[in-house]
Amino acid sequence: MANYTVTHACGHTKEHNITGTNVRNEREHKAAWLAELICSDCKDKAKQDKINTTNATLVQLSGSPKQIDWANAIRANAIQHIKKVKEQVDETYAKAEDREQQSRLECALQAIDDLINAPNSKTWIDAKDSFASLLKTYRYLEGKALEIYKNK
Repeated sequence: MANYTVTHACGHTKEHNITGTNVRNEREHKAAWLAELICSDCKDKAKQDKINTTNATLVQLSGSPKQIDWANAIRANAIQHIKKVKEQVDETYAKAEDREQQSRLECALQAIDDLINAPNSKTWIDAKDSFASLLKTYRYLEGKALEIYKNK
C-alpha cells in the first residue's frame, strides 16, 4: 500500500492510494495509467455538464429535488437512444405502404414525443430499466403506441 501523487491529463494533481504487490512495478504502471486519465472531479463535472446541456432543451421535470436530479441523469443517458429509435420509426414510416402500418407508426411517434416531453420525474425513474438497451426501449414505446392506437 502506497500513496502516489499523480498529475492527471487535465492538469490536476491528486493523491492516490495504490494497493497490491509491486513485484513487477504494478503500482508505478497504475500511477502512469491514472496520469493518462482526467481526475474524478473533472469527470464528475463533465458528466454534470452533459446532463445540464441535454436537459436544458427539454421540459422541466416535476417532483422532489432528489427525484428531479435522478430523473435528469436518467433522461440525459436515455434521450440519445430514444432519438435513435425515433429516427428508425421515421424511416420505417417513410417506407410504409399499408395505411394500418402507417397509423401504428404514427402512434409510435406520438408515444416517443410523449415520452420525450414527459414532465413527471416518476415517468423517467419508472422507465429507467427500459432504457438499458434499444430493444427494451423500442418494446416500451411499441407498447405505448399500441395503447394509443387502441384508444383512437
